[in-house]
Amino acid sequence: MTLSENDTEPTNSNPKLFDKKLLKNKAFLLLVIGAMLTQMAQFIPVVFLGDYAKQIGLENSDTATLLTIAGIVNTFGRLLAGALTNVPRLSALAICNVGLYMCALTLFLFPLCTSFATLCIFVVVHSLFVVKA
Repeated sequence: MTLSENDTEPTNSNPKLFDKKLLKNKAFLLLVIGAMLTQMAQFIPVVFLGDYAKQIGLENSDTATLLTIAGIVNTFGRLLAGALTNVPRLSALAICNVGLYMCALTLFLFPLCTSFATLCIFVVVHSLFVVKA
């Protein structure tokens, strides 16, 4: 962006929308792949939670309860994350990293969820921390 002598509005001297050199940058590619995997890890489990609950023998009402719990806890987690980022001694990056690690931990433990109670624990922890990332 540059300003000419007679203009008060900046003009774009380089109208490129995307620089293809970024695709050759290994650090950028790692960042993109990491972001993609993070998004998949955060939202795919909730999408398939109902099917998994039916597969282990839970009723439709139990599945609806799990999804309701996920929504309520997720809302609370978003509010909590916003409040925590305003604390001067806490870094927003640290809060994000804790959320990522806790989300990953819940996903590693997901195969152990074989009952309504264990799925409730998974949904609460996962939904609480999924918003930090």
